[in-house]
Amino acid sequence: LLGRKLAERLETALGRRVVLMSQDANNQIGDRGFRVVGIFDADPQAMETGYVFIGLDAARKMLKIGNEEVSEIAVMARDRNRLESEVQALRAAAPDLDVAPWTEVQPLLVLTEKVNNVVLLIWFAVVFAAMAFGLINTLLMAVFERTREFGLFQALGMPPRFIIGQVLIESLMLLMLALVLGNLAS
Repeated sequence: LLGRKLAERLETALGRRVVLMSQDANNQIGDRGFRVVGIFDADPQAMETGYVFIGLDAARKMLKIGNEEVSEIAVMARDRNRLESEVQALRAAAPDLDVAPWTEVQPLLVLTEKVNNVVLLIWFAVVFAAMAFGLINTLLMAVFERTREFGLFQALGMPPRFIIGQVLIESLMLLMLALVLGNLAS
């Protein structure tokens, strides 16, 4: 089985042959030709280029390993944030095997995800700060251009809190309109 992106990169399709090469148990190059019997889609798409699935017996022959030398079996869970119950069930089902979640098997990937989250938070903070300056600039210009209007309202007896309320309501309307248009555009 090949991932869709890998099949496109190799310019192959169902029924065509591909040759897999890997280091075998004796540190030699093991290779074997396989016919593509399926193409899979995966999320994230990096799995489509990083994995090729073959039968266990074919892998043992190609890598010259015995029945007892399988080093890893990967299981995909439904929700990666709720792994503990599935890990416990697998440990109970196979008590003689070392069962570990991906967070223990791939600590570098966990660290990469954490760094990525921090970078995204910093990026969002910069974008929101820029948007805040733009919004403040728009509101200040709207207030400064209407000083005569606000003076007239006060001369007619409107309390200052109503003037402030009017500016706040107008800014909320402007914000809602921008949110709707931004979401529609995205």
